[in-house]
Amino acid sequence: YTRNVYSGVSTGKMFDKTFDFRVSYYHEEDDPNKILESEGILSEDEIQVIKDAGDDPLSASIDGAIYVGDTVGYYAKIDTVIDDQDYSYYQYVGEGNGDYVVSFSSVGSGLGDYYREGLGIYRWVGIGRGEYLPIELLPLPSKQQLLDVQMGYQPFKNFRVNAEAATSYLDRNIISPINDKNNQGNAFSLSANLEQAELKPLNLDLGLLTFALNSKYIDQKFQPIDRLNQPDFIRYWNLLPDTKETNQEESIEFKTTYLPWSWLHLNGGVGRFKKVAFNSFRYNAEALVDAQDWFKGSVKHEFIKSSQLSTNNEWIRQSADLAKDIGIF
Repeated sequence: YTRNVYSGVSTGKMFDKTFDFRVSYYHEEDDPNKILESEGILSEDEIQVIKDAGDDPLSASIDGAIYVGDTVGYYAKIDTVIDDQDYSYYQYVGEGNGDYVVSFSSVGSGLGDYYREGLGIYRWVGIGRGEYLPIELLPLPSKQQLLDVQMGYQPFKNFRVNAEAATSYLDRNIISPINDKNNQGNAFSLSANLEQAELKPLNLDLGLLTFALNSKYIDQKFQPIDRLNQPDFIRYWNLLPDTKETNQEESIEFKTTYLPWSWLHLNGGVGRFKKVAFNSFRYNAEALVDAQDWFKGSVKHEFIKSSQLSTNNEWIRQSADLAKDIGIF
């Protein structure tokens, strides 16, 4: 289909620039009256098939076999009986040897009855034993919208609070009212950050402190425009192989850095993550020493414990290193 896409962003600052905001909107929508195919238009029967399919792309299909007459097609129709039921399948017999022209579509491994042997050549391998079916899938026209509102409050130079709320709307088939109850979803996040605040109780210089508190909630129906998580997200929370694929998640995490002296950094963090039946808890601690002309070194410890139903898994990583420059040879 021809797709229309537009977006907009608005930003601003208020109250002596202590408060700022950013509002963005994204919209993309297929035009069901302008299909990018050779015919360029859907028939009334095809439109009805799409309406009846709801959000299921495999239901929006028409028969892929067309009878063209003897010695014109590539496939022959074979009638047989399976489990006392009449059944027909198509057998490739070569150009000009059959009476059917057949289009096949991939429906997923174990969901089809045919196997692709080559360009235009498909072989029947049994019900549910292949990847292809003799059907033509009709494209579902969709519409997706996303409204995102971000707000920031910075009452002090080193302290800032951020809040974000987003709502998405995804209709996978805009000409069908079926399955429309799950189109809208929401996501929220809240964070607070303190950057290198001086610790001077009773005029004592105790160094610098940095901390960050982050929380996030995403419901199952929320559909982002871009990727939600970082590339190492699976390792970071130790997601298990059978963790359910869904956008729904809840997380909260606290990170801190303490610099008692300029040459010593103490880092730490603790967090919890939930996703349907999956739970993960993690913490890490790290000490970094950079004593300039003396030596450099680090000690790191990371622990992650995850569980899903009756499966439990623990992940531990530790490291230490020490280095000293002894001169140039």
